[in-house]
Amino acid sequence: MELEIAGLSKTFAMNGRGAVSVLDNISMDIAHGEFLSIIGPSGCGKTTFIEIIAGLQQQTAGTIRVDGRPRSESGCNCAIVFQQYGLFPWLTVRRNVEYGLKIRGMRRRRRREVSDTFLRMVHLDGYEDYYPHELSGGMQQRVALARSLANSPDILLLDEPFAALDAFTKESCQQELLGLWHGTGLTVVFVTHDVTEAVYLSDRIVVFAGKPGRVLDTIPVDIARPRSMDVRLSDPFRDIERRARAVLAQARTCGEAQAT
Repeated sequence: MELEIAGLSKTFAMNGRGAVSVLDNISMDIAHGEFLSIIGPSGCGKTTFIEIIAGLQQQTAGTIRVDGRPRSESGCNCAIVFQQYGLFPWLTVRRNVEYGLKIRGMRRRRRREVSDTFLRMVHLDGYEDYYPHELSGGMQQRVALARSLANSPDILLLDEPFAALDAFTKESCQQELLGLWHGTGLTVVFVTHDVTEAVYLSDRIVVFAGKPGRVLDTIPVDIARPRSMDVRLSDPFRDIERRARAVLAQARTCGEAQAT
């Protein structure tokens, strides 16, 4: 699904201490099947932004349209994956993946077929009866991805999903995510603090500045797909990475100026 975001703003009331503007007049279009990453300094509203897209928060101003219709009327199914895996520790891997399907009333046999499909996609077949505490961090995050994908989302929102992982596991999960994205054609909005990760995964990178959060720049990632890890050593990759880091440094300076 295509997202059209226009004039999006968010203000929080602060218990008698006035109001704090978190997002200010954000506008962007996100194409169907696009992988878009958002980077920016801490506190610039990235998480708030994707929670509004997901319907977990309400904007103060502005509109979100999905395929030309208001978000609330579009029937859009968004799935969101956070840095914390959010798995139920008392449920097995399979039952975690099937949880949303069970809530929706899907029959047991069909739930098993769906969970089998997505556990294979994230290379966790054979771990169906394990509990979350018996898995590594990377495996738990893959369970969270499988659970989200099992519910057939139109848009996948990810909020720093690999931030807590070691470098090797993070690279493995990035590869898994790209494979899932290629296989499903989902629209993906990915929040990260890792510039290299953003360049490697994305079609475009949006840089937020704060405070309040606003779009400072949009950087196209014109690197052919599919991408191997070796592409990170190429001149085009490094050029985009340098530009993204320079804009991010500018965003931090803007935030410090606003704070003073």
